[in-house]
Amino acid sequence: MLMCYSLQGNPYCQGSLLKDHGKMCFCAQYCTLPSSNKSDWKVIVISTTISGFVLGIVTLVLGIMLHRSKKHVHVLLKNIKELDIKAKRFEYNELRIATKNFAKERKLGAGAYGVVYKGILANNIEVAVKQLCIKTKQGSADFLNEILLISNLQHRNLTTLQGYCLHGKEMLLVYEFVDFCDLEKFLFDTSGAYLCQVMNWSTRMKICLGVAQGLYYLHVSSQTRIIHRDIKASNILLDKDLNPKIADFGLARPIRDGRTEIMTQQCVGTIGYLAPEYILYGQLSDKADVYSFGVLLLETISGKKNQDPTRSEVEVYLPTQAWKLYTENRLMDLIDPRLQFNNNEFFEVQRILETAILCVQISPEKRPSMFHVVAMLGGNATIVISNEEGFSCPQSRHIQT
Repeated sequence: MLMCYSLQGNPYCQGSLLKDHGKMCFCAQYCTLPSSNKSDWKVIVISTTISGFVLGIVTLVLGIMLHRSKKHVHVLLKNIKELDIKAKRFEYNELRIATKNFAKERKLGAGAYGVVYKGILANNIEVAVKQLCIKTKQGSADFLNEILLISNLQHRNLTTLQGYCLHGKEMLLVYEFVDFCDLEKFLFDTSGAYLCQVMNWSTRMKICLGVAQGLYYLHVSSQTRIIHRDIKASNILLDKDLNPKIADFGLARPIRDGRTEIMTQQCVGTIGYLAPEYILYGQLSDKADVYSFGVLLLETISGKKNQDPTRSEVEVYLPTQAWKLYTENRLMDLIDPRLQFNNNEFFEVQRILETAILCVQISPEKRPSMFHVVAMLGGNATIVISNEEGFSCPQSRHIQT
C-alpha cells in the first residue's frame, strides 16, 4: 500500500528546499545526494547493478532447479507407467499432514537409504512413510527398483506397499503400518516393555517360521526371484499378535534370466549378517539371505546380538560361538536363559538351532535353500551337518551399511 503525506504549511518546510537536502527529502519527498559526492553516486549505481545481477542469477538458478525438478518427476512417472506399476500415487501435502510435517516424534526409524515416519491419513488409516535420503540418479533407480519389486508382492509375512509420492526431488514410499515393534526391540530391549512376551517359545517359533516362509516366497514364489540382502532383526516387524513381516526392500535385488547368482562391485548390508562369499568376493545369491536368516535364528533363540565386543574372543561373533558349542556337543547351552519350554519343545528348539548352524556354513553350497529351511523348521526334513566346516568372519572388504 502506497501512503502519501502532505506537509504544506509546515514551518520547517518554508524557504528554499534546494539549499537543504534534508528539507528536500523530508518536505518534497525527493531524496538525493549532494552533487559534490559523485563517488558516492558511483557506489550506489554499482551496488544497484550488482544487486540486480545477483537477483537475476538467483532467479535463473531457481528457474533451472524448478525445471529440473519437474523434469525429474516427469521422467520417474514415465518410467512407472512404462513398467506398468499399479501402486497408488499420494499427494505430498497429504503425507506431510499425515506425518505432522515429518515431525521428530513421528519418526519410526532410519537406515542408509531413508527415514521412516508414522502417518495417519485423513481416513484415519495408519501408514509408514519412508522418505528416501538419496536424491541422485542412483536414488531414483533405487526408488523405481523398490516400487517395481514389491508393488505386486502379496504375502502375509511381507510388508505391503500402499503407494508412492513424488514431489520435486522428494521420493517417498508408503507402506502398511505394523503396530507393535520390530524383532530387535522384542529380543534386546532392556526397558522391560516386552519382557512378558520374551519368555514364550511358541512365539519365537512362530516368528522364525513366518520369516522363513516370507523369504521362501521372495526366492521362489514371487513373479521375480528376489534377494532381500538386508535380513536382520530390526527389519522384521511384529504386529500386535506377534506375526512377523519382512520390511525394508531398499537393498533388494532381482535375479533374472535363469541365473543363480550376481557378481557385485560393492557389498551393502549390515555387518554381522553378511555372508562370507558376499563380503570377500561380491558373490550374491539367495544363499546370502539364507546365511543372514541363520544369524537371525541364532539371535532369536539365544537372545544375544550377532556380535558383542564385550564377550570373550571366541564369543564375540554369535555364529562362531554357536559352531564351537556344536563341536563340543553343547549347542543347547546357547539357549536364552529367560526362555521357557516343556519337554516336548526341547527337540523343537534343538532342531531350530541345528537348522541355524546349517544356514551359517562358510560355503554357500552347503547351506540349504529356503525351501529346505522351511521344511526343516517344520520337522519335515532331516538335518545333516558336516563336521568339516566351521565359521569365520572375514571383514577385509568395504561394506556399505
